Amino acid sequence: GWPFPGSGSREVEVLDSLSSSLTNQGDAGLIDIDINQQHKALAAGAGMYNMADRTAFMLIGAPKEGQTLDEVRDLLLAEIDKLRKGEFDESLIEATINNYKRNVQSSIESNENRVSMFLDSFVNGTDWADDVASIDRQSKLTKKDIVDFANKYLGDNNYAIVYKLQGKDTTELKMSKPALTPIVMNREMSSDFLKEIQSSNVKPIEPVFLDYNKDLTIFNTKKSNIPVLYKKNETNGLFELTYVFDMGNRHNRLLGTAAQYLDLLGTKDMTAEQIKNELYRLGCTFFISPGTDRLYVRINGLSENMPQAVALVEKLMNEAVVDKEAYNGLVNRLLKSRDNNKSSESANQRALQSYMIYGDAAKKLNLTNDELRNLDPAKLTEAIRDLNSYKHRIIYYGPYSETELTSLVDREHKTPAALKDIPNVPRLKMRETTEPVIYVAPYDSKQLKMMQYSNNGEKYNPSIEPVVTLYNEYFGGSMNSIVFQEMRESRSLAYSAGAYMSSPSYLDQPYVYITSIGTQNDKLFDAINAFDEIINNMPQSAPAFSLAKEGLDARLRTEREIKDMVAWSYINAQDLGETTDVRRRIFEALPSLTLENLTDYQKSDIAGRTYNYCILANIDDIDLDALGKLGKVVVLTTDDIFGY
Repeated sequence: GWPFPGSGSREVEVLDSLSSSLTNQGDAGLIDIDINQQHKALAAGAGMYNMADRTAFMLIGAPKEGQTLDEVRDLLLAEIDKLRKGEFDESLIEATINNYKRNVQSSIESNENRVSMFLDSFVNGTDWADDVASIDRQSKLTKKDIVDFANKYLGDNNYAIVYKLQGKDTTELKMSKPALTPIVMNREMSSDFLKEIQSSNVKPIEPVFLDYNKDLTIFNTKKSNIPVLYKKNETNGLFELTYVFDMGNRHNRLLGTAAQYLDLLGTKDMTAEQIKNELYRLGCTFFISPGTDRLYVRINGLSENMPQAVALVEKLMNEAVVDKEAYNGLVNRLLKSRDNNKSSESANQRALQSYMIYGDAAKKLNLTNDELRNLDPAKLTEAIRDLNSYKHRIIYYGPYSETELTSLVDREHKTPAALKDIPNVPRLKMRETTEPVIYVAPYDSKQLKMMQYSNNGEKYNPSIEPVVTLYNEYFGGSMNSIVFQEMRESRSLAYSAGAYMSSPSYLDQPYVYITSIGTQNDKLFDAINAFDEIINNMPQSAPAFSLAKEGLDARLRTEREIKDMVAWSYINAQDLGETTDVRRRIFEALPSLTLENLTDYQKSDIAGRTYNYCILANIDDIDLDALGKLGKVVVLTTDDIFGY
């Protein structure tokens, strides 16, 4: 890291463009091309830690298997040396400025980002007019400006370096668990400040719910009769074009790896580097995102360049040339990442939770290490090339008219005349909790993570959604919720805590009840007992209920689903057999809901449920015999939960 003046300084303004010249969304920066795409390190990047008083410009790298941190350092510093020597094309600066303009244009579509910009200007003590003019100043930067800047500020001796090494703390000190007196909660009390706010006469903001018949246009392309969900951008010159496939990793286990592999490939007449540079020059990006049930290909950027961007992405998807060396590099990086995951608490937690809910089924969606090593990479390019032959939908948000869009898609989107049906593969089945089971996996820490999960098999019921939503807000939704106040504030049992009823995303999925907590190993049973107490005998507070109800009402009144969010809202509603914006039903039912309604729901649907537990902890600190009194204990290894 190199030190710089604080936000708002001219130095940081130039540094912003310099940083993007090194790495820009993993595409065309010097670090992206020279290090990441050539697998010279596990990962590398550049960025700023931007504060009002001081800014740090940082290079960050992680070593691949057998690589030292000193070697990673040398790779990163070599890219700085290239900047100082001017060993890069002038077009990189021009493309960086164009993408900066696009990002700013996209950012200010959001009210939240607009407010953040005002806030940053205030905190940094800068003049707003000067901040706005930053775009014009950056647009005038030249290659010489960047080279001179790098030589002046990014020297060989004026940086700090930090190495993160693996080791074991040998200075551990132990203390006995102190007795804690619960704090008496004062939910019935209100400050004068709150009373003043509550008594103020403010006209409520009227909610805006979607009418899919008016807010969205649906038509089919001419060539392959593909449904298009169309929303016109009346604000600026940006577009988003998304191909939505109702198939994912459960339909084809290769898709996740194939998407990563495609990012490293070129075609017969264009290298991977040339493709990335061209997309970056066009001010456009694309990515393929495969999930368990759904995959989408998204292309976005400057609308004026959409035809070229779409043509380039289609060319890559259909004509990617197998590169065995690139695949070997990808495999090595994936294997190293998997090893790193086993050392990550959050990755272990996610893997254990997935095992508790789905068993081995979720793990089997991942290719094993041996499968990765022995796979013919041609199968990955085939998986991508085959995508467009399946039935799918297209979401478009941008300035094009329906006619212009149809013409472009029919011309550039490479599909056969007749599309294949999506393979009929059963959805991953969530375990039903017929008896209590406790899954315990090891992680060397003095803090544990526990999650409770209950699935009684109840399917989607639109009539209970309003009370479910309000229950979640009251019981586990915020710092004012019962869970947060009882588990963390009153009883000091948690660093983090939450509980909620999770509604299905599809008609064939169940409601599931989830709790989570992070606490010290020696507080495990206190936490379990406290959760059991407040879940089965929910504390009732009229003021807390009013705040929850007012908060939910305010959120429903003020949130807006715009841009391509309209199309995704429509798709999510379809997944549940709905034809209208589900938020309207919740809003209209909210005024009549009472604390008694929540209590009745809690007694009928929440109290007395059977749970499975997953606990990530240092097993030596856990009393497994005592856990056995709660249910069957299953002790798992790290390999068990990851599946590789």
